[in-house]
Amino acid sequence: MGQVRTPVQAGLGLRRMQPADLEAVARIEAEVQAFPWGKGQLSDSLAAGHQGWVLVRAGASSDEPVEVAAYALLMPVLDEIELLTIAVARASQRQGLGRRLLGWLLQRARAEGMNTMFLEVALGNQSALSLYRSLGFEAVGRRRNYYRAPDGRQDDAWVMRRRLDALQDVPEEDWDVIG
Repeated sequence: MGQVRTPVQAGLGLRRMQPADLEAVARIEAEVQAFPWGKGQLSDSLAAGHQGWVLVRAGASSDEPVEVAAYALLMPVLDEIELLTIAVARASQRQGLGRRLLGWLLQRARAEGMNTMFLEVALGNQSALSLYRSLGFEAVGRRRNYYRAPDGRQDDAWVMRRRLDALQDVPEEDWDVIG
């Protein structure tokens, strides 16, 4: 059962990431990530068959372009899927979009027959760790010196896992999936 739409959700829809979205996605990457993926890396990811999703906000009129508010890239392998990256544009943060997008991705992965979602997150990224834990991810491993920290040091990463067999604790999202 879908949730009632809230004002935050008004005008938002999800669709598969397209090559035309890469410029906007790369801008968001540069704005919110300490070491962003470049447009070429994003393009290579799509070319490799990874799943890309963009959360878009439609313009007020048909003449206005859509605005990418958030995105995610995932890599399915057999019955597992890895969240490669997820981000919300700075102007769209603190509205619950990241949580709701990840919840939708978890539900979709399960519907596609996936059993588990994995991700890596820097130990120092407390806001992301909090989000992932709140959605049922658990740390199952640690990668030493996996990330560079903005101050030049190396930061370890948690490898986190979320089993998808029971997602009752993750609300279903009622996004309009366009295209």
